[in-house]
Amino acid sequence: MFYTKYELKKMNRTCRDKGPWATRTPKVLQLFLRTSHLCKDFSILDYGAGKKAIWTKFLKKRGFNVTAHDVGENFTLGIHDPFACDRKYDLILMSNVVQVQPSFDRINWLFREINSLLKKEGEVIFNFCPIKSMKFSQSEAEIIAAASQYFCVSSSYIKGVWFGTKKGTHQGDCKLE
Repeated sequence: MFYTKYELKKMNRTCRDKGPWATRTPKVLQLFLRTSHLCKDFSILDYGAGKKAIWTKFLKKRGFNVTAHDVGENFTLGIHDPFACDRKYDLILMSNVVQVQPSFDRINWLFREINSLLKKEGEVIFNFCPIKSMKFSQSEAEIIAAASQYFCVSSSYIKGVWFGTKKGTHQGDCKLE
């Protein structure tokens, strides 16, 4: 699925390289690293990395195997890997990606693509924070329902951040409550 020039321009404007997420990102990642089981030999995809790929650089500096992916004007050769979506990953990070999708169909497509990029026991971490300027109409519950088609989704210790484990794996056996 491809984006129109208008959709790309609108999505690229929300890049997390500036604004409140630019300063919060290292704090969020440090908290995540302290509380996760992330191994340095895991393959990690920073999906929607932004122009400067802040998360990618932060994790690489700490010895992690990270690949940056973005589209449109946010893609920079040398920072982003043009073949990033040709491989499978242990972990996919998506910050500010879901809420910039132009439609609910694109959100469903996004989760399907992320699922296809994960290894069998793979995990995804994503956030959802509606941006008023995007005129986003889906609720958090609808987003979680869309993600739940592919992942066992649970909330995290950070408001608006969600973890997903690929369904159909031992690790991803959802517990019904």
